[in-house]
Amino acid sequence: METPPPKEVATLAIVGDVHDQWEPADAEALVALGVDLVLFVGDFGNEAVAVVRAIAALDLPKAAVFGNHDAWYTATSWGRQKCPYDRQREDWVRDQMEALGSAHVGYSKLDLDLLGLTVVGGRPFSWGGSDWKYGDFYQQRFGVDSIRASADRICAAVTAAKHDHILFLSHNGPHGLGDAPESPCGRDWKPLGGDFGDPELTVATPMPKPRAKPTQSRLRSVLDSA
Repeated sequence: METPPPKEVATLAIVGDVHDQWEPADAEALVALGVDLVLFVGDFGNEAVAVVRAIAALDLPKAAVFGNHDAWYTATSWGRQKCPYDRQREDWVRDQMEALGSAHVGYSKLDLDLLGLTVVGGRPFSWGGSDWKYGDFYQQRFGVDSIRASADRICAAVTAAKHDHILFLSHNGPHGLGDAPESPCGRDWKPLGGDFGDPELTVATPMPKPRAKPTQSRLRSVLDSA
């Protein structure tokens, strides 16, 4: 059976930080809208496994990344001190990732043949900014030990993308869009100001065809300007 050609026009829904505010009516609304793809940008809640499982059950094509709140009790020392579950017996970060399965595109990609596009995910669980935060967490979970290594993972996903049309999905946008509180990735909480975009996305998003891996000198120039 031949694969039908990609749709010429597609309807996408983008769902921002849920923060536990997900009800059955939300899923019903997305289905009623007849969207072709739903993109979730993370922060489902503070390691809100039940919310993630409900979203994973959504009967629509979807892609998702996790935000910093999705590792709230795991990535930081102060978060672990407040952890509401027994970390020796449970792992809510793992449970969330397993629930989403292939729909989780952090450091990965999802090819959507019926839409003729590939979704590439940025750094999962990102806290934003040019500093490499919570290195132990990223080393243990993803084998990533620096922003450069993080950029390599994203660029590898771009290189492996099946389709020429690529959508980047990340909890944060790229570094370099301004450092004012009202900037697209500006810090709008106290202390105000600062560019909280991810430097890796600045490298990965403009990758042309053919998808050449960015040089270390280009990556270094981006990081040095951060």
